[in-house]
Amino acid sequence: MGFSSLRWDARQRLYLSRDLKKASRYPINHPESDRAVVRVMVEVGKVIAINGQGHPMQKSWHDKGSTTAWNLP
Repeated sequence: MGFSSLRWDARQRLYLSRDLKKASRYPINHPESDRAVVRVMVEVGKVIAINGQGHPMQKSWHDKGSTTAWNLP
């Protein structure tokens, strides 16, 4: 099933992580019955690295042609 066939509300969030243990904890402070982990393969497109709070493109990366923001550790 692709995202085009899912009903998606703008208030919902999708959390992606390479770490299965980390991903399995989301959403935080919700009952375990609200949690689900789905393994995906992603074509990320044009990526911008955001290296912390205050990055000049932190909130506008998508307006500049990037399709993915990578939040550096």
